[in-house]
Amino acid sequence: MKNKNPNRNKYLSYSHSLFRWVEDLGFSQSFFGRFVSYLEGKLGVKRLLGVILFSFVISIFINFEMGGTYKLKEGQLAPGEIKSPMSFSIVDEKLTQIELIEAENSMSPVFDYYPQAYVKLFKDLNAAFSNMRDFLSRGQANAESLYNRKSKFESLLGSEVSQDLFDWLIENQFSFQIENIIFRSLSVWSKQMIYDSSSLLSDKIENVSVKNRGRGESTATTYSLESLVDLRKKKNFKIETMRGYDRFSERSKNNIKLMTYSLLVPNLIFNLAESQEKIKKARAAVEPIKISVKRNQLILSKDEVVKPSHIKILNQIRKIKSGPQMFLRILFSALFFFTIIVVFLSYVKRFTVNKVNIKPKELAIMGAVALVSLGIVKLFLFITEASFYNLTGQVIPSSFFLYLTPLAMAPMLAGLLLSSGELVWLFTLFFMTALSLMLDFNFSIFVMGISAGVAAARGVFSCEKRNDVYFAGIRSGLIAAIVVLFIGLLERVQVAVPMTDILWTCLGAFLGGIFSAMFTLTLIPVLESFFNCTTDVKLLELSNLSHPLMKEMIMKSPGTYHHALAVGNMVEEAANKIEANALLAKVMAYYHDIGKIEHSHYFIENQRPGLNPHEEISPYMSKTVIIAHVKDGAELAIKHKLGRPIVDGILQHHGTTLISYFYNKALQQSGYGDVEEVEFRYPGPKPQFKEAALVMLADSIEAAARSIEEPTPPKLTALVQSIIQSKFIDGQLNECNLTFKELSLIEETFKKTILNIYHHRIDYPERENKKSESMPDVLNFKKKKTTKK
Repeated sequence: MKNKNPNRNKYLSYSHSLFRWVEDLGFSQSFFGRFVSYLEGKLGVKRLLGVILFSFVISIFINFEMGGTYKLKEGQLAPGEIKSPMSFSIVDEKLTQIELIEAENSMSPVFDYYPQAYVKLFKDLNAAFSNMRDFLSRGQANAESLYNRKSKFESLLGSEVSQDLFDWLIENQFSFQIENIIFRSLSVWSKQMIYDSSSLLSDKIENVSVKNRGRGESTATTYSLESLVDLRKKKNFKIETMRGYDRFSERSKNNIKLMTYSLLVPNLIFNLAESQEKIKKARAAVEPIKISVKRNQLILSKDEVVKPSHIKILNQIRKIKSGPQMFLRILFSALFFFTIIVVFLSYVKRFTVNKVNIKPKELAIMGAVALVSLGIVKLFLFITEASFYNLTGQVIPSSFFLYLTPLAMAPMLAGLLLSSGELVWLFTLFFMTALSLMLDFNFSIFVMGISAGVAAARGVFSCEKRNDVYFAGIRSGLIAAIVVLFIGLLERVQVAVPMTDILWTCLGAFLGGIFSAMFTLTLIPVLESFFNCTTDVKLLELSNLSHPLMKEMIMKSPGTYHHALAVGNMVEEAANKIEANALLAKVMAYYHDIGKIEHSHYFIENQRPGLNPHEEISPYMSKTVIIAHVKDGAELAIKHKLGRPIVDGILQHHGTTLISYFYNKALQQSGYGDVEEVEFRYPGPKPQFKEAALVMLADSIEAAARSIEEPTPPKLTALVQSIIQSKFIDGQLNECNLTFKELSLIEETFKKTILNIYHHRIDYPERENKKSESMPDVLNFKKKKTTKK
């Protein structure tokens, strides 16, 4: 047979030689090679490295902000409107400092109260006066001795005394009356709480905390500062009311007052350590006052004078977009994405009902869809916010443009490109997480995106026409609008949100679903071609009978063409009954025999009566030609990029079935000698999925039904039952997941369909005169007309 695809063979031979060269290096036999193989087998190291790389790529992607940074100086005019490209908070140092000062002032300082503080003073006063009276009573006092005695008096008293005051005391012989009036005054005053105002850290203190050290109290009692006595304010200490004070002369009154005041001491001692600790805790409790800057918030209007506050905000934006902060954001985002991806993949592999085995191609598809979708959302937001929002910002809220973005596009693409429903909804959850992270942790976007995304993915699953994608977009938009409405109403309960803003946002969410469908239909052909995928949209295109292969088939092998259409009708009905992919089954049936196009005359449905080339060749050559149509069909499908499912269907639609006609012919020719049955079987593989099994059964049933001379209902129903049983007994259905219940439904459906195709036709009665006999009448009629003339 002539090779239909030499380039493919070249590629395979090159790949094999490359692998052989790598093996010859001996890497796999080295210690490191065995270690890598072990890790790959146990942990899937290559896949983990791919996930890590993707995590960093998507982290860099979502943290990248469009638009440059501005370097402006104070007093300069803004060149244009400047908006924040992100949401962030910045500390207002001035307001924070004011809060700290207020916190300090609000803290009451701690004082230790010593009620016995004057006991020693009273003893010292008595000792000093008694000592001087004793000295004077001896009669040995002179000027020099009295001068020297002053220091002794001050030492016993514990306080310095001026020379004038000391001289006055000598004149009065340190009398008991002076001592008593001083003692009486101090005794009365000592019952009050006396503090020294110079020890206070602020003049705005209103309360103080007092601990009674005389009682050993550890807890403090709060007193207002007005209830305490300030040592510095002498007006609080009125000696004039003391008994016996009026007996003294004016000079003596003034000296008594001076001496008494000089002996005053505070019995409230400022506790600096505990007060500073309280202030420290108060300052620590003060949260820095932050200015919240929202995404797209106007920082500077055009021609506005730049102020220090503007400079600070612009510097913060520049700081976030570059330097260590950006590196940390990317690092932590990457670790976050890596964690949730590993958790999701582990869940899908271990805990899903079907134990989904994720292929590297599916991982690549999900990664590409996520990056492309995030890029489109970012670009869409940049364009709408930079253009339309400036024109309509006074009327339309910014949330309208945020929800207008095609958020459900990624789940739609995943629903079309991935076959596993579990993967689709987990991808939707991952994508919406990444999207909300990109949009400054927007919880509303996260909730709405998951709801709308799941609805969109469900809408495109098993779509039968292109309009289904648009209907999925409308459904997604409606779900998004409803979710956004309820979220807005919940927010309105707590915060005054204008109802018009909520309605605008709902409209944006609905239109966002439609935009998602439009972007999906635009991107799906590119992704199909790049990843060589067969989506429902591509299947819709392939189901069009104007495809070049179908046109070629009807011209070169019309019998095969009609056979393919009949098989397509059969499998479509059966697939709907067992809830398989009816569109895939039908398209697979249309193309399952395209390998017969080049050698159509070797197949009975295309042969003319009396012309059978198999009569002139050996059964071995015949079976080679027959088997070759599977390989030829697969190569044609690859060449025309029909997709992997169609190629698999072509390869599997005969399984390992025995070509019994030519096997029996070979037995007859060899005298029932040594003929290997395996040589007359198709190479397989057997059907691996339901749709391929349907094509196998329908192909055999429809071909066999054509050979029945009189296809009566009993014959056709018996044929359907016989072929399904023979395929089952031969083990052709062992590797697909068809159940007995599904086989029963398939059998019933095939019986109805085949009866409709080969239904009994009414025999119309012949006319009394045969056509051959009526011809002369026509001629005679013409002759009569001629004769008349």
